[in-house]
Amino acid sequence: MNHVDGGEDGDSPSQPQRRGYPELVVDFAAAEDQRIILADEFGQQIRLSPDQLLVLVSAIGSGVLDLVLSTAG
Repeated sequence: MNHVDGGEDGDSPSQPQRRGYPELVVDFAAAEDQRIILADEFGQQIRLSPDQLLVLVSAIGSGVLDLVLSTAG
């Protein structure tokens, strides 16, 4: 696995390196639709395809996330 934040291959995506920050991992051994892993310090994780990650990043860049968060409370 390739840790985007510089972690090592043996690190588990369910145990991020820095507490309080999500970890982004690319698991090249996984099926393409589950290759991208976002994990938190509690062991929760979601798996995305590279295309899904691009859609998410694009939405964040266009301000959609700001809108969602401002209406959430």
